Amino acid sequence: MSKVFISYVREDEKVATYLSQVLEANGVNTWLDKESLEPGVRWKLAIENAIRGGTYFVCLYSRSREARDKSYANEELIVAIEEIRRRPSNKSWFIPVKIDECEIEARPIGAGETILDFQICDLREWSRGITSLLRILGVDEPKIDVNEPLAPGYPSALEIEGGYISYDFIEGAPAIFQGMEHRVPQGWCRRRQDNSIIAYFELYAPLKQFQDFNRLLGYTSFHAFCMDSQISLDPNAPSKFVYERKLIAPKGTFAPNLEGAGMIELPFDMPFTSSFTAYGSLHGFVFSGKFDTNLDLEVFGHIKRQRSAGVFEINMRSPAGPFAHIAK
Repeated sequence: MSKVFISYVREDEKVATYLSQVLEANGVNTWLDKESLEPGVRWKLAIENAIRGGTYFVCLYSRSREARDKSYANEELIVAIEEIRRRPSNKSWFIPVKIDECEIEARPIGAGETILDFQICDLREWSRGITSLLRILGVDEPKIDVNEPLAPGYPSALEIEGGYISYDFIEGAPAIFQGMEHRVPQGWCRRRQDNSIIAYFELYAPLKQFQDFNRLLGYTSFHAFCMDSQISLDPNAPSKFVYERKLIAPKGTFAPNLEGAGMIELPFDMPFTSSFTAYGSLHGFVFSGKFDTNLDLEVFGHIKRQRSAGVFEINMRSPAGPFAHIAK
C-alpha cells in the first residue's frame, strides 16, 4: 500500500490536513509531521526516514511557501532531491502540487534538470487535480467531494469554528461604540445545488443589552451570498459577500441609543432594512477582510441611513470528514 509523505509550510497546515483526509478516505496512507511524530523521537531523523521510506513525496507549493525565507520544508526538499537522484527516472515518486497562485522555484535536481521538469498537479482545479493525484497514487476509482470546491484546493463546505468582526466606524455613534468587537462562534460556508456559495454565521454582541435587542429582532444569525463563483485566495482581489434583511422593531422595544448613552424605548413600530457587503479572501483556513453596513430606518415615511464599517477574521475548518455534509 502507498505511503505518501506530505511536505508543507506551517501556514498551509489545514490544507495539508484536508488533503491527507481525502487520501486516507481513498485508502492511501499518509505521513504528516503533526500526526505521525511521536513524543520523544528524534524528529529530524524520523522525518528523513519517512521521506526516504515513502512510496511518494507530495510537495505542496503555495504563496506562503514562496514567501518563506526559512522553513524546515526546505530541508525536506533537500532530502527529497537526494532521493530523486537515487531513484529510477521512469517511476513517479516526487509529485509537486500547486494549491494556489504561486511560482515554483526551478531548483536543480541534477543532470541538467530542475523541479519544473516534473509534471505539476494543480489543485486549483480541484476535481481534475485531486482525481489525477489519486490515480497516480494507485487509486483506480477515486472518491472525491462531488461538488465544486469553495476555492482551489479546498472542499465544497467549511465549518466556522470562531472569529470576530470589529467596527472601525459607526456613523453618529458615541466613541464607546467605535472599535466594538462582536464574536462569531459558529457557522458554515458551502456550495448550494445551483453551485452558488452561501455562508451562515452567528453573531454575539459584547454587551448584554445589545445582544438582547438583536435576539428580539432575529438579528443574531445571518445568511450571506457570495457574488463570485469561487472564494478568492488573493487579498488584492477579494470575493464579495452580500446580505440584506427587512425587519421591524416593535413599539416598546428598548434599543441602544446611538445618539447618546443608555437605551431608549421606541414609541412606535420601526421598520428597517439591514444590509452589508463583505470583501474577503482565504489564507489557509482563515477568511478575513473588510465590511461595510447600512442600517436604513423608516421614520414617518422617510429613510434615515446609518453607515458603519470594519474588519473581520473568521477561523474555518473542513467538516468532520472529507465527504461530510453540512446541514442546510
